Amino acid sequence: MKFSIIKPIYKQGNKMNPTNYRLISLMTSFLKVFEKVLCIRLTEHFNTNKLLVENQFGFRKGIATEDAIFKLTNEILNALNNKAMAGSIFCDLEKAFDSVNHDILLSNLLYYGICGKAKLLLQSYLQNRYQRVHITNSYLNSNTVLQTFLYKN
Repeated sequence: MKFSIIKPIYKQGNKMNPTNYRLISLMTSFLKVFEKVLCIRLTEHFNTNKLLVENQFGFRKGIATEDAIFKLTNEILNALNNKAMAGSIFCDLEKAFDSVNHDILLSNLLYYGICGKAKLLLQSYLQNRYQRVHITNSYLNSNTVLQTFLYKN
């Protein structure tokens, strides 16, 4: 469950630029089901305990980008109607999931009420993972994955 094959899929632009590829992780069906169960359980935990802020629009069921746009538009119109200033900051966290530090993530689990066997399960799942990149008919080892696809810009 700790091994995956990474297949780079070309998006657009210069084919020699590694950032123009989306990295798809190929894994077993069992692992896909396991991850889905983990996702459902963690989402239930976060929703039940109201751990997500109201303005968290991404990756939440029943809340879409349109809701974020509506809220922003409504806040700006309210400010203008009240002759107040309105401002906004937008952040695009490109490849946010690729840059998550697992040690920091695991150290924050207790804060969010994830402890005991659940924490041990997540810790075991996230640590000591390895992968290979499959390009045409050859494989690259995990060190090459980091050098070629994460650090080369």
